[in-house]
Amino acid sequence: MSKISIKWNKYGLVIAFVVWCVVVAILEPAFLTTSNLLNVLRQISMVSIIAIGAFLAVLTGGIDLSVGSVAALSGVVAAIVMKRFGMAVAWGVMGGVLIGALIGVANGVMITRMKMAAFIATLISMNFAKGLAFIFTDGVPISGLPRPFVFLGRGYLFFLPFPIVIMAVVFVVTAWIMHQTRFGMRVYGIGGNAEAVRLSGVNVQRYLRIVYLVSGAAAGLGGVLLASRLDSGTPNVGESYVFDAITAVVLGGTSLSGGSGRIVGVFLGSIFMGTLGNGLNLLNVPSYWQLIAKAVLLAVAVSIDMKAKIEK
Repeated sequence: MSKISIKWNKYGLVIAFVVWCVVVAILEPAFLTTSNLLNVLRQISMVSIIAIGAFLAVLTGGIDLSVGSVAALSGVVAAIVMKRFGMAVAWGVMGGVLIGALIGVANGVMITRMKMAAFIATLISMNFAKGLAFIFTDGVPISGLPRPFVFLGRGYLFFLPFPIVIMAVVFVVTAWIMHQTRFGMRVYGIGGNAEAVRLSGVNVQRYLRIVYLVSGAAAGLGGVLLASRLDSGTPNVGESYVFDAITAVVLGGTSLSGGSGRIVGVFLGSIFMGTLGNGLNLLNVPSYWQLIAKAVLLAVAVSIDMKAKIEK
């Protein structure tokens, strides 16, 4: 890996984050209040969980463009299970995560069995999931969800918003799996050199299918939490989540060519994205300028990754 990539992975994101926080804190002192910082963490919890799944896909050298639409569909399915079928909250949550996992399985099958590029396979799933979400709801949000379900997105565990607790658990478990288990080591290996891993006797195609299943399930969980936060299964939410999730992954130092990246980097990238949006909101920057800022940020991160790949 080049010196540029190493420096970015170790210092670049942290320095940029600190500089941004200092600038915003000077311009808007409310930025560093405890309530605002907790609000930032709560806001990023959904996209961070979605980013974990996207991270696994990118780590193998692929990509999952369907995560935003899958999140919206999962929230809708969870709402339908509870509202229209009158089932318990646990069934609603499981239904939302399951539909995400099933679409992840479909992505994995298209990539490994039908030999589609990950970009094309997940683009197909993105539109499929988006269409299903609108069909299931007729374009009308399903609101008035059970209070215990709404607690998942709005409740507190002591002083911490509950979505932050869920996000922390998911990150810790994922970090352990990726760095302490054979599965994690093989996923890294597939991203680095899939052919070498295959020749060592590993069923690469099976691991890829598992990766996309997990990516879909993570998007499903993120979508369920989003529906809980909104108290609504809404078909058109989550459209920006795919951009935010992949940007968080790349900002965190995960190489788009696969094989390199750490889960802590995804967390830092998610925080940077959250503080960027929150700070721009506090400074009353129009939403369309915020989109440009995020686009420039992704362009810079990708250019660094590409330069590192060329120099490698």
